Amino acid sequence: AIHDNGVDVQVYKKLDDPVFVDYLWYRTGQINQSQAVDTPPLHILIKHLKDACNTASAFSFMRNYNVRDERPNGLEKWIDTLLDEFHTRCLTDKHYCWLDNKNTRPHYFTWRFLSHLGISIEKKDQQLEHKCEFFLSPSILNENIKTHTRTNKKWNTEISTQDITALINRLPCKKIEKENLVRAISESAESAMKNDEIKSWLNKQNKEKTTWLHKYLEHKEIDYVPLVLNDTSAQKDDLISFFDVLSITNIDRYKFLVSNIKKAWSQKLYRDKNLEKKQYSINMSKDIGDILDKLSQIENKNKNAIIEELIREAYAKRCAI
Repeated sequence: AIHDNGVDVQVYKKLDDPVFVDYLWYRTGQINQSQAVDTPPLHILIKHLKDACNTASAFSFMRNYNVRDERPNGLEKWIDTLLDEFHTRCLTDKHYCWLDNKNTRPHYFTWRFLSHLGISIEKKDQQLEHKCEFFLSPSILNENIKTHTRTNKKWNTEISTQDITALINRLPCKKIEKENLVRAISESAESAMKNDEIKSWLNKQNKEKTTWLHKYLEHKEIDYVPLVLNDTSAQKDDLISFFDVLSITNIDRYKFLVSNIKKAWSQKLYRDKNLEKKQYSINMSKDIGDILDKLSQIENKNKNAIIEELIREAYAKRCAI
């Protein structure tokens, strides 16, 4: 075997899987009771792992995980031990076949849905799988499974299947519980995707409506929490995800809100159209209403246009120089 500073280079090939690397880095910090941060580049990662696997906590973990593994403690044993734990406790791509990378909507739904999921853990220790219970809240929770796994940040890029897979793999529960959780999320996503009302509405005048809708939800204080950075390409998907999740957690509130939004947008268009016009209140004879109705039908114009046209014609005849 070819070695690099005493480490079989074949071990480094195990770091080609980014989902495993995320789990490896997260668990390394967790076992050593240090706060996990974003996974560093490979050469820095290896340096940190070499230090992290030589702590008393790391030695204890490796010794207790597999008492038959008599290899000396070090990076090679550390990676192999956590890789074995990864295969035992974590899910693979086959569990996420319902997430199509060509369609980003289910990804954003899932990412927001996870912010509504709380977690209850029966016991905590360094190694044993815990009994976890998940509960769905109608609003985003301050303490949810994303904050629990330290993945609760705003994004400026698209949410990927890898992001979702890595988050769920960080949960300290049994593999079967993760499978049940993913199945429940996929069923909710399938139900939400059947409703295209907001997506279709936003597709018309896309950019203008996206900006307006974001401001409307903020101004009305309607419990909308952006999960991506403003003015990014992901903003529209994030807005749609808000309504998708709402349709699952509170369908009546969803219908009420969508109806109000459409009315507010129509009122905005009307105001914009009449920015250069002023409203007048003039008393007229009772029969003028009927006359205007007939003229409107004959000329195929609204009453405002007819009155304005008549006034301009009269002015042109009598006052023009």
